[in-house]
Amino acid sequence: VLNSATSTGGGFAVIHDTMPPRTAVTISTPNASSTESYTFISALTLIGFTSIDDLALLGDVDGSGVSFTSYTVNAGQFQHFSSSFSITEEGTHNISFLSGDYAGNMEMVRTSTVTVDATAPATQVEFSTPTFTNEAGNVFIGTMSVVSLAPTDAASGVEGTTYRVDVATDVPFTAY
Repeated sequence: VLNSATSTGGGFAVIHDTMPPRTAVTISTPNASSTESYTFISALTLIGFTSIDDLALLGDVDGSGVSFTSYTVNAGQFQHFSSSFSITEEGTHNISFLSGDYAGNMEMVRTSTVTVDATAPATQVEFSTPTFTNEAGNVFIGTMSVVSLAPTDAASGVEGTTYRVDVATDVPFTAY
């Protein structure tokens, strides 16, 4: 046959990728983890993912490569991850995610929980007697009056409270 060609070459190897990718959630600052294993974030915190693909042994990082990572927030529609995002709605949110590799291996869906705390703590100032409030709303206290600060935060809690009295710098408040 006049239109045929023969070619010879070297050998080739078949690589059998048997492991799915492993994906982790990345959370930028500001964030905080409490002792109850909750992660608190602000509406400005960026959330993303990192994925690695192993070939045959956990940690060998020689797989076919991560093809995609998909995620959903609060059991919505899964979408392909392309860039970091934030969650602005205050409250607790479940982020479910998975990755797949080029060999068709799929990671099991995993879920991380974050709580958005977009409300600043509130601090009440309390005065013991004797006090006097004038018509303009100014409070006058005596030298024996005790001033107390009562900070509260319903979500992530209060990290600290400072106050300032006729000085240029804040002073940490310590309850006693």
